[in-house]
Amino acid sequence: MARSEPEYRERLSTLVSVVSIGGVVVLAITMILIGYLQNNRENITMVFTAVLPLFGAWVGTILAFYYGKENFEAASRSVTRIAEAVGPGEKLKALPVAGNMIPRKDMIVEERSPEEIKLTEILQALKDKERLPVLNSRGAVIYMIHRSAIDRYMTQKALESSQPNLGELTLADLLKDDPALKELFEKSFGFVRESATLADAKNEMERISRCQDVFVTKSGDRSEPVIGLITNNKIQEMAKL
Repeated sequence: MARSEPEYRERLSTLVSVVSIGGVVVLAITMILIGYLQNNRENITMVFTAVLPLFGAWVGTILAFYYGKENFEAASRSVTRIAEAVGPGEKLKALPVAGNMIPRKDMIVEERSPEEIKLTEILQALKDKERLPVLNSRGAVIYMIHRSAIDRYMTQKALESSQPNLGELTLADLLKDDPALKELFEKSFGFVRESATLADAKNEMERISRCQDVFVTKSGDRSEPVIGLITNNKIQEMAKL
């Protein structure tokens, strides 16, 4: 059976230590015997003076390595247990939405009425994004437009007509033609108050079917102006330990 790398390193270090210590011991005994036979006390004293500190250093190093290794492993296990016990939920409870949301000034939104918003304009505004909030004149959210739904609707319209005029289709047309999409756009998001945490936002997101966004308002009421936005990606990112 092939040995693992840690096992191989441990065996190699043990072998090197034994051979080194054995070699020094044999050399020291040889020098002491020669000094004894020649009645040379200086030689014996020199051997003891050189070898004893060396053994002391070796013993200290070995003890420090093994006990230090055990302490490090114990500390690592303790930290891992604490992290597992705390979990992502506890971490999210300590993170306020106010410091982790996309603020209103940085949000890409649409503030015109559905009759004025052309679907091609929505696609241009989204670019590399997937969802676009539509706000009313008070700054409150009325719809969250999903790019994938727009694509499906326009594809369907293109197939229904031999000469489709897709550039004239508006958000109002979609809302009228597809009640299911209208319901998705109206209900697939939640709300939390400004003083809430990311844990509150996560709970709100889980409460609502197909919800990927939670808007932040002063008291958590959907009729209030939007202060910021928390996405599902942000919650997943911040939940990592």
